Amino acid sequence: MKKLLFFAFLVIGFSSCTSVKVEQNRLSDIHSFRRYAWTKAQVIANQNPLYKSDITYQNIKAEVDKQMAQKGYVLDEQNPEFLITYREFIEPQTRMVSNNYAYPFYGMYGGFRGFYPMYAWGGGGYYPQRYINGTFVIDCIAASDKRLLWRGSMDSPVNNPAKLSSELPKQAKKILARL
Repeated sequence: MKKLLFFAFLVIGFSSCTSVKVEQNRLSDIHSFRRYAWTKAQVIANQNPLYKSDITYQNIKAEVDKQMAQKGYVLDEQNPEFLITYREFIEPQTRMVSNNYAYPFYGMYGGFRGFYPMYAWGGGGYYPQRYINGTFVIDCIAASDKRLLWRGSMDSPVNNPAKLSSELPKQAKKILARL
């Protein structure tokens, strides 16, 4: 039972690492609209062609259209009430990571007061780790006056740019679940 609870908390902890953030315009309700159209997507990234792909755009568009249809919205390119667009922001970042190379001996057997002090030389430290961070944003904009009605976003590291065409539609589904 204890192991089951431990794994449940572990799964909840890891799933919260890439949480969906939602903002909504309180002056206008997006749920009063029913017809939407697409506007041009914006990808802010380096020159890697894997980030700016028509295949990725079509996969995201198909998933968003599917999710919007399930919520009762209709794609209407001629007379939309609101517009949908998405943005990808891909940027290199740096984070500080613990270099605790004495683990697991440092606390249990090592340390400066332990039985095996040879495992605790120098202790831990920190080093900078570079990674690629991606932010995926879906915006719903009023067609009449171009004001932002709703925004959903999700941050996550981009470990493999080649998988973006399959990962971003999954993220779009998670974001639109909060619409």
